[in-house]
Amino acid sequence: RISGETHPSVADIRAEMGHCFVSCGLDNSAITSYSEALRISKEVYGEDHISLANLYINLANVYYNQDQDLKAAKLYRECVRLFRTNPELLNDDLSDALKSIGNILEQNLDFNGALQHYLKAYKIEAKIFDKLHPNVVDSAESLMRVNSLYYETDKDFLGIYN
Repeated sequence: RISGETHPSVADIRAEMGHCFVSCGLDNSAITSYSEALRISKEVYGEDHISLANLYINLANVYYNQDQDLKAAKLYRECVRLFRTNPELLNDDLSDALKSIGNILEQNLDFNGALQHYLKAYKIEAKIFDKLHPNVVDSAESLMRVNSLYYETDKDFLGIYN
């Protein structure tokens, strides 16, 4: 039964409230609103519906901004899982989620994992956009930066710079 507090419009309103809270710097209120929107959407559409992807991204972004990388990565991965169950929806939201995971891995010095996620994002964007599109350029720059860090760290480990 879809009515009252479980109506999809209520989830949409809660998500919009989350955006407003983020804009005002009220992260905890944003988390509450996004979580409520996610709960309602799961109830209405089920656990595997693609409409949940953006809610996962929004919630993950708030956690990421609070330096709660583990919570953020879990939510970004859930978003990626949803896109993989709907491969016809190859889009820049998926590449954004992959880049966000790559960014978290890079910050935690997992350069190999970061490279894998940045490369996946780059391949998606290269299919969607022109090669000079800012998203494609950004992904290429991330790949080059992390590739450089990966090999520099590896060389340091081997004692080449000592």
